[in-house]
Amino acid sequence: MQVIAEYKKKILLGVILAVIIATGLAASANWVTPKSPTQSSSTTIPTSAQLIVQLTDPPVVPQGTTSLNLTYSEIDLLVAESETSQSIPIVPSGDSATVDLMKLQNISQTLASADLPNGSEILSVTFVVSSIEIEINGTSSPVTLATEGNTLLITLTEPADVQGTNALLLELNPTIINASTGYQMVPSSLGVLKPQSEITLNDNKVGYTQKLSDQDQNELHHDRGSISANLVALSVSGTTTMMSIQVINTGSGPARLVLFGIHGNFTWTCPTIVSSDSSGEQKGNDCDGGVHEVVFIPGAPQTTTVAVTTTVTGCAPRHMTLVNGLDVRSDLINPIVMNPGQCLMFSFSGAISFGDTGNHVLVPSTEPGQKYIVHVVATNGAEIKIRCTLQESSSASCAIDHDDNGED
Repeated sequence: MQVIAEYKKKILLGVILAVIIATGLAASANWVTPKSPTQSSSTTIPTSAQLIVQLTDPPVVPQGTTSLNLTYSEIDLLVAESETSQSIPIVPSGDSATVDLMKLQNISQTLASADLPNGSEILSVTFVVSSIEIEINGTSSPVTLATEGNTLLITLTEPADVQGTNALLLELNPTIINASTGYQMVPSSLGVLKPQSEITLNDNKVGYTQKLSDQDQNELHHDRGSISANLVALSVSGTTTMMSIQVINTGSGPARLVLFGIHGNFTWTCPTIVSSDSSGEQKGNDCDGGVHEVVFIPGAPQTTTVAVTTTVTGCAPRHMTLVNGLDVRSDLINPIVMNPGQCLMFSFSGAISFGDTGNHVLVPSTEPGQKYIVHVVATNGAEIKIRCTLQESSSASCAIDHDDNGED
């Protein structure tokens, strides 16, 4: 988000911020100071504004899901005050906390509160994730972040000024997919600041839950970004897949693209397993099968050059990089921030390969009539799912998909 980059350029003057983490008892609190080697932990500055952190989450999950537990060890606030900006950690009591996202549909839960200088601006919030676990039909499985790493970043459409007592309502709206490396969480998030007039005495109690009000719903809807997408081309030559996705920012503010998810009919191409004894008997291959979802990150590693396969007038060419078992990390990817009205064409050309040696390859079926779901996710809650049917010319006819489970 551009405004975050602007604040990061400001000179750090060494202002010490003291954070009070609410424990649910009015007379009990823990002091936490910013993690900065240039600051003294024994110095505090009086504060006059309270920020309450609340979470809501309508997740999109596979059928049969009964729980989706997110465990985090820290909530980092990116705060600007006067001429400084810095990250301030809030550590939960007990060093970690777990929240069941399935229980936060149309419900908000208070996670913490902090005292900040009056007039401070909140730029973003980051969850440091310890683990994610999903239970489907009685079976628990680990979930990894599709963006790699262990952080969930929630940016605000505009910097939010803290005046008096405010609540920062964070909405996670992730999609859980069964990808090649197991269950993955595709994040989509949004944050809005609630004014003091909407705060009740119970809001600052950690663990307090309440139904989202009509005002909450309206504010989340108003600040949500908007994008459109189209699968322009999908073709295969041997084990090489060529794919192009068009994205347009149709919202009123900038949006940082997070990732693309492609759901459809993929076929494994895997090495043949040969018996370890002297017979040399072949025993098929070591592909597990059943994978129908592939995830890409917008942008490409700086050291990699990928040929752009498709161009459209008015759409600047960009690349997208496969998220796979070869550990392509998101911190190696160039962030893609789209301005309102901007059109970009993202292309991929190569093998959709997995495994330590990249010898497990997924090949999409490109027969006319094949259907694919394309899921594009950006910041500020901007995302879209389209259902596309392949045509004779390797092009596709697409429409918005309203089926949350993403099945064909």
